[in-house]
Amino acid sequence: AIFHVRADRFLHHMVRNMVGTLVEIGQGSQGPDEIPAILAAMSRSRAGGMAPPEGLFLEEVRYPAHVLDPAWRDPDAPVAAHPEGDDP
Repeated sequence: AIFHVRADRFLHHMVRNMVGTLVEIGQGSQGPDEIPAILAAMSRSRAGGMAPPEGLFLEEVRYPAHVLDPAWRDPDAPVAAHPEGDDP
């Protein structure tokens, strides 16, 4: 199965937990009608097992255009220093 997931941020193991729950629903271990209760419980124990990391990959990262504009950066913000000979 292929899952496309979009969000403005992710928690640690969030996608693996979501995929694991959806796989269990697909296998009939849980019903799709249980998703609202799983989310409302805000408890990891209500969700399905965690999907293994194999096969999961990051396909694309999108940033708002203003973030990539050099003029957006605060000119007074500190810049990380790199010791001589240590390329960033």
